[in-house]
Amino acid sequence: MPRRNPLIGSHEQGTGGGRIVKTSIVSAALAAFWTAALFAGAAFAQADAPSVDGAPAEEEAATDTVALFARDAFKTETIVCPFKGTIRYKPGEISCGLLPVPENREKSRSRVIKLHFVKIAAKKPKDWNTAEKGEWSKREDPIIYLTGGPGAQVTGYVKRLKDHGVLAARDLYILEQRGIGFSNDFCPKYGLFDPSAGNTSDWDAYGRAQIAQMEACFAAARAERIDLSGYNTIENARDVEALRRALGFETWNVWGISYGSILGQAYVNQDPAGIRAVVLDAIVPITPGAHFQRIGAHYQRDLDLLDAACAADTTCARAFPDLQKRFKAAINKVKSQPIEVDAIDTEQFPAGKGWFFHDLIGGAPFSALYEQDNYPTLPALMDAIVRRVERNDYKALKALTAGGGFGGAG
Repeated sequence: MPRRNPLIGSHEQGTGGGRIVKTSIVSAALAAFWTAALFAGAAFAQADAPSVDGAPAEEEAATDTVALFARDAFKTETIVCPFKGTIRYKPGEISCGLLPVPENREKSRSRVIKLHFVKIAAKKPKDWNTAEKGEWSKREDPIIYLTGGPGAQVTGYVKRLKDHGVLAARDLYILEQRGIGFSNDFCPKYGLFDPSAGNTSDWDAYGRAQIAQMEACFAAARAERIDLSGYNTIENARDVEALRRALGFETWNVWGISYGSILGQAYVNQDPAGIRAVVLDAIVPITPGAHFQRIGAHYQRDLDLLDAACAADTTCARAFPDLQKRFKAAINKVKSQPIEVDAIDTEQFPAGKGWFFHDLIGGAPFSALYEQDNYPTLPALMDAIVRRVERNDYKALKALTAGGGFGGAG
């Protein structure tokens, strides 16, 4: 979700084709993260799913906080960071550990899993003036960063945050959510499904293949006696409290973005006494009745703001006229006629072709909105995409068939 704080609203087109255009924007925005959302939703659904052979037996749920944390040891284990060698850092700048927790705190016989967390140490700014400011020292109230997704792995966040300005005053902790990455990944072979299922020119068939891939993941997890009912936002929030207590902090500062804003709201309810301050960005409501479909309206709002800013700038307006109108036309063109290129890697694209859908077109600016540094270049990015669609110039997309999976390609 874009990192601007979205306001709930709706954009209505004044033409007869407005509903089609708006639907395309909603579809493109949702497609940028729908796989993760479905993945999380399926995990939530396991709580009510019937038991299968080999699955953990159902138990009476714990009800109070003391009982819920009765099996948490509140201890950590120091480990060598799993990403060592891929991220450059000096000893002491970044460190890693494991937090043992029950897989499902509401079941007394639930097994213990270990969650990976990272500490990025505070450091004195290079431009610190001791004569003016005195000796530098870090604050004793650290920050816990709640990652997005749901399901975004920690390594990318470490790369992005290891030089962040917040480290000038505070240590920063990142907890890798249960069930992914180095936190007991229960679907390590998720990307190795039969590639022929999704290598199709039909958008609906591509979507069905993604759902089938998730269902296969959950079936394999259940066969390994993994209790999927323990993988949800509520347990994630409990894990954050468990980490705070294990590290010995009375309070800390909470920073959540995108899905981290959902987790942040759950954590505020879970551990209010342990929170000194909260910053939630790109908020997704956790209230009953909140719908991901609203994100399409949020995206439309950002496009409108971008359009207005460009129109108000003489250079931008001259260079990129009718940008949003052309952008929507490009989305609709690819929606009706998916992009087709000859595939390089025929193991991952066994049909010998790669097909790219409208979510790739609509999702590029959506993804760029996550970083404010990208905003000045957004009109140029959108114009470059639109021009390729207008000219049917898709040669550059052939490189995306050289290997590696991503949304929007069949």
